[in-house]
Amino acid sequence: MEYRFAARLATLSDRDQIYRIRHDVYAEELGQHLRNADGILRDTLDDENEYIVVREQDRVVAFISITPPWAKSFSIDKYFSRLELPVRFHDSLYELRLLTIIESRRNTSVLPMLVKASFDYLLTKGATEAIAIGRSEILSMYEGIGFERLGFTTKSGRVVYELMRIDEQSFRNKSELILSERSKSGRLSLKEMPGEMDSLYEKAYHGGAFFEAIGNRFDALERKDDVINADVLDAWFDPAPEISEKISRFLPWEIRTSPPTHAEGVLETLAESRGIQKRHFVLGAGSSDLMFRAIRLWVTKSSRVLILDPSYGEYRHILDNVIGCEVHKFKLSQNDGYSINLRYLLSEFSKGYDWIFLVNPNSPTGTVLPYEYLVSLFETIHPNTHVWVDETYIDYVDPLMTLESFAAKRDRIVICKSLSKCYALSGLRAAYLCGSEALMAQVRHITPPWVLGLPTQIAVVFALRNRNYYEERWSDTRRLREQLAVALDEVGIDVVNSQANFLLCKVRGKSITAKKLIESCRRKNLFLRDLSNWGSQIDEFTFRISVKSECTNRQMINIISEEIFALQ
Repeated sequence: MEYRFAARLATLSDRDQIYRIRHDVYAEELGQHLRNADGILRDTLDDENEYIVVREQDRVVAFISITPPWAKSFSIDKYFSRLELPVRFHDSLYELRLLTIIESRRNTSVLPMLVKASFDYLLTKGATEAIAIGRSEILSMYEGIGFERLGFTTKSGRVVYELMRIDEQSFRNKSELILSERSKSGRLSLKEMPGEMDSLYEKAYHGGAFFEAIGNRFDALERKDDVINADVLDAWFDPAPEISEKISRFLPWEIRTSPPTHAEGVLETLAESRGIQKRHFVLGAGSSDLMFRAIRLWVTKSSRVLILDPSYGEYRHILDNVIGCEVHKFKLSQNDGYSINLRYLLSEFSKGYDWIFLVNPNSPTGTVLPYEYLVSLFETIHPNTHVWVDETYIDYVDPLMTLESFAAKRDRIVICKSLSKCYALSGLRAAYLCGSEALMAQVRHITPPWVLGLPTQIAVVFALRNRNYYEERWSDTRRLREQLAVALDEVGIDVVNSQANFLLCKVRGKSITAKKLIESCRRKNLFLRDLSNWGSQIDEFTFRISVKSECTNRQMINIISEEIFALQ
């Protein structure tokens, strides 16, 4: 029988299945825990860990838990004293636990897929080693995937476990292989897995978990009014009225008709709006399209690049997982409100990186680098360095802060600008790059025809013509953001001084983790952004929330307040 599996980071709905499978395996099958009437098994580490799951259609068939080094404890602490172990506990040591496969899928390709996805995850987190306790009867399997025994055993229920360790080089080597089946020696051997290759490669993680409550097949779109999608940064306001009127009036024709091949009208309108000749622009189906297309054109495996940490996760995904270049991180401290030290950044700019990637305002922090500082910084840039500046949220700060005109006159600066968030066009996917004629020509050469659909082209043209409408909405957003920040503070949430359409939040007092609050709010259809995969500078109490309308902001505050009270 052929099985079709896919590996991914667990969502909150996956966790519901995980906790039931844990009860079936560890309480019913292994007798390691007492059975309970709810048929659910979870523990305190679930507030801090991540799960990698393998799914078969909508069903979780396997999972493994990964506990980060900043967790209050590891599961091995229940059995061993750290002082007696031959293990150095540090901020790059992770724990793998609960490697579990449902009984009917234990002789399939689930295991190697789960192993590879787990090791890939560790590599993206900067892990240098991992520890685990493996069941005695399958220790040869653990050794086959690179673990070494440390000679410490313990018993839980009917199960005997042995402490094991694996280093970065081992899980890096194993991750580069396609693992499939155990040989007679118990070690994993190599074999192609047709039809499953895409599942082995990590996808760019993004927000949008709220669609789980609506349905990915769109059978219940009416549920949209019951869901608050504060885990993405879509505009709280509607597009300019003229856009909706034009698109709805001619919609059947727009859907069946091919658009202008190279979106010439969009480019002409964009050039008029920005006061820059159209040869300095390249269009894309959202900023993600441009990032995946252009960055791979200019950055190679041998490149040295610098990114902010934390910052927009897709940049790290492209650089680490797609290209595999040498990535250096300019770390922003939570203690300083994630502000960017301008003197230190100037020093980094002189080190000869091939590319530097800045998001301004930064996401998820909302902090801004001043226009005057960036201009002076770029005037003294190292002669070998190119800079990519993502200005997706700059209009929420001040449209005059854009560096587009400056970049068009320079050889080594590229501006990436989404039209989705500030113009309320997220569902239509539109963005552009602005830079020198030479750089834009290189990207244009690999841009397909019809990169923007006809409804999108129409929407962008009329959005750019309705600047006054949008400037009023951006001003409203700034007011709503300040109101939301005050209200969050009153219910026990600290916020970073953001200048975008979102707030980086931290649960005050550290009594409730962000994951626990997110999971609790989700049951009331409020979706907040989980930031647990956003790098080393984000702790387990931090999450992000987007700014909504005044009414929706009140709803969010009420839900968050109720859930914090219930969880305490």
